[in-house]
Amino acid sequence: MTNDLSKFTPEYWSRRTQVLLRKMLVGRKIANTEEQSLLRDGDVVHRPYSSDPYVVDYTKGTAIDIQDIDTTDEFLTVNQSKVVPVYVDDDDVKQNKYNTANQLIDRSAHMLARDIDSAVLAQVTNASLDIDDGDIGGTSGASISLTTSNVSNVFGTVMAELATNNVERDRPWYLVIDPVMTNTIMQSFVNNGFNTADATLKNGFLGELFGFQIFISNSLKSTVSLGMATNPSEGDTVVINGVTFTFNATPSGAGSVDIGANAAASVDNLVAAINDSGTAGTTYIQLSNANRAKLSNNQVVATDATTSITLTAAGRMTLSETLTAAGDVFGTQTVLAMAGRMGAVDLVMQIEPTVNIKDVQDKLGKNYLTHSLYGVKTFNEGAERMCEINIAA
Repeated sequence: MTNDLSKFTPEYWSRRTQVLLRKMLVGRKIANTEEQSLLRDGDVVHRPYSSDPYVVDYTKGTAIDIQDIDTTDEFLTVNQSKVVPVYVDDDDVKQNKYNTANQLIDRSAHMLARDIDSAVLAQVTNASLDIDDGDIGGTSGASISLTTSNVSNVFGTVMAELATNNVERDRPWYLVIDPVMTNTIMQSFVNNGFNTADATLKNGFLGELFGFQIFISNSLKSTVSLGMATNPSEGDTVVINGVTFTFNATPSGAGSVDIGANAAASVDNLVAAINDSGTAGTTYIQLSNANRAKLSNNQVVATDATTSITLTAAGRMTLSETLTAAGDVFGTQTVLAMAGRMGAVDLVMQIEPTVNIKDVQDKLGKNYLTHSLYGVKTFNEGAERMCEINIAA
């Protein structure tokens, strides 16, 4: 005889919903926002610059050649209008145990803040200064394998690069690194007997090291290349941040990608699938909403390079592939750490993340549209005060 007492066992609902992970936000802490008050209306702010005059010898009684001065106009455009749209039905508002609308609004505002943060940190590619493996005695053009043995040399070299190029100290210098780099620094300190227990991590700020104010972010720009010189075979896969793309002669199932007539055509199809462009349902099958969010929220973008693709993202990517051709593999992923003088990147927030609640015609519910409007720009003066640091993931 088997007893079944399951009907006597109650089920309980927690008083709260699960707390989702939030990225550390640092972009607005290092950006210059002086133009924000200027752009109360309008969408463009101009900031021109001139060529430098230079010192020449003067010979008494001899006419002086007057130097020509050229001017260049640069401008920041407020053109990033972003929205997180969700719908909540009145029945759900009444019957849900939780305040669903408020929780969705809070999460949406954070997602917009992440987008702004990533946009500021991506400006590192506009830096006039850069450091790679060649600058610390290795291979020029290669990214640096950061270790406990070379970490002081790497960031000391960054400081020397900024100082050699006359970057002023009238504002603090900053260094933005990611958690993996932070761990390497900490391990180096431990190995060398330094006590770092008093270095407190608050909102992405670690403290002062190497002459920099250190910020930690897992939204630093990353980039990697995947070779695809050979046309994929049936069932070959490419996995990005846990999202699987599978090559099939006849696409079927979420994430399936059509095997093209040649490698270049298959690259086209994979790029379209990653970027959610092209024709879903023909060249690829659309991802689930959850998987699309994994790529979109980390700003994963693919670029077609004919027989390879280049991926960029906000933060380190987790990558794997099962391509049949032995030579078709991921290269070294590079994470771009960022150093410079505070305010090297300009940010104008014309509309802070703000929720707009709209009634929906023919529905008993509302759209909750969390919206922001901003512009980001690295002016020439900022580029000269910023350094890109190429670190191998």
